[in-house]
Amino acid sequence: MLQFIRNHSASIAIFILSVISIGSIFYAYQQAEIEREGREMLRESGNAPVALLNVTEFDWGEIDRTQIVEQDFIISNSGRSNLTITKIVTSCGCTTAELQLKGQGIKLPSVIPPNGKGIIHVEFDPDAHDSRGNTKRAVRIETNDPDNPFLVINLHANVR
Repeated sequence: MLQFIRNHSASIAIFILSVISIGSIFYAYQQAEIEREGREMLRESGNAPVALLNVTEFDWGEIDRTQIVEQDFIISNSGRSNLTITKIVTSCGCTTAELQLKGQGIKLPSVIPPNGKGIIHVEFDPDAHDSRGNTKRAVRIETNDPDNPFLVINLHANVR
């Protein structure tokens, strides 16, 4: 038996990794399905949150390579239940974004109540990656809004 294991250790390792990978994929699929069902129940109840951004495209115009620019975007909840902001992701490390409620940066996940508002504060540092010319970045906001689970702010600048 020991000789068999020695001769086939690579095959055994591949088999074990395959089983783990399939289990991980199945688990991720189950989690996604649970989230989808939750969004569907919320939608059907008529009490869903409704995420709205005041702006989805923003252009800083022409900026210097060493100039850090920033902008605030309003995210609001016009729905009947709490809007949960689960994640905010930027397309590049040169761009940062955070949710602010009542002027304070908030850890995620965080909640915006019905008829409430928050700020998505965004900063872009073109010098972080030596960006030049027409530059595009994006901020993706993940929510529990069944109709808008992902909101995107597209950012533009002409870096000189």
